Amino acid sequence: MGTQTKNKKSKTPRKSADDVITESIIATCYKRIEDYETKGIPLPHWMKPWEGNNQIPQSIQDILKDGTVKTKDYRGTNVILLSILSGLFGHSSPYFITFNKAKALGGRIKKGAKSYPVVYTEPVKFNRETNERLTKEQAETLPKELIKTIWFTRYYRVFNIEDTEGLELLITAISNQYWNTNEGTSLNPNQKAQAIFDNMPNRPTVNMSDGDRNFYSPSEDTVVLVKPEYYKSNNEYWSTVFHELGHSTAHPSRLNLKNNVGHKFGNEKYAYEELRAEFTASILCNRVGIENTQENSVAYLLSWIQALKNDTKLFRTASRDAYKAVEYIDPS
Repeated sequence: MGTQTKNKKSKTPRKSADDVITESIIATCYKRIEDYETKGIPLPHWMKPWEGNNQIPQSIQDILKDGTVKTKDYRGTNVILLSILSGLFGHSSPYFITFNKAKALGGRIKKGAKSYPVVYTEPVKFNRETNERLTKEQAETLPKELIKTIWFTRYYRVFNIEDTEGLELLITAISNQYWNTNEGTSLNPNQKAQAIFDNMPNRPTVNMSDGDRNFYSPSEDTVVLVKPEYYKSNNEYWSTVFHELGHSTAHPSRLNLKNNVGHKFGNEKYAYEELRAEFTASILCNRVGIENTQENSVAYLLSWIQALKNDTKLFRTASRDAYKAVEYIDPS
């Protein structure tokens, strides 16, 4: 009788950061659509200005001896990721904290609270000749020419500070810090937006039109905008301006990105470029305290859900490059 081998229980492969990001956004969009269709709850925008305006998502780091709360700005993809997910869930605070940090500071996470993924890159070193992964000690003993470094995208999870308990004093301290820091700000959102437009480095030619079409022409490096008086609001106007300026940053004289402007609706290149420009507009609107007036409908959300399903790297690449565009347009 032959020897019977035991079947080893197969482990479920760990999901990639791109899969986790995409699944989080898609699941949240579906939930918001369900709430709209079954409960009549209005569809939220992907991104909205944070409470207090002119803020970006920040990580709670520690409480210093003098009671000051130490925070750290998120950057790149995480700015857009946390803004979108929090916006879809209705949070108004831009502050986030890990489970362990909340516990270390004497608080806790509310039961049933939603966590959000935060991505980061990690360098992993390999031996060029053997392709074996190297430990830190091994890498230190090898010549540099024999070491190959590959950057991997990882993720961990955070919670919005509104979903914590026992951290009321910390939340109050953060609020006081923000308002004290921003006292004396005299510009209104429209003036802030105009300042960003006026001070954009190497701005493309911008022509105003009596027509009904806004667009960026890569070949002429020119933005054509419908005149401001034809818009329903300043918010709508500046959302459009920032969107088209976002497209223009792909030009070789600026970020020199692979320009995908002009591709037909529905294909991957079109989806990337439109999402990149839209994210750029959303962040800039957020910075000045304007709500982006992008289309907000079930069909609109479903169109992006399908695009994200087709390419799980779409969100990370588009949001990463959008953040570069924002930093170019508004380097202040």
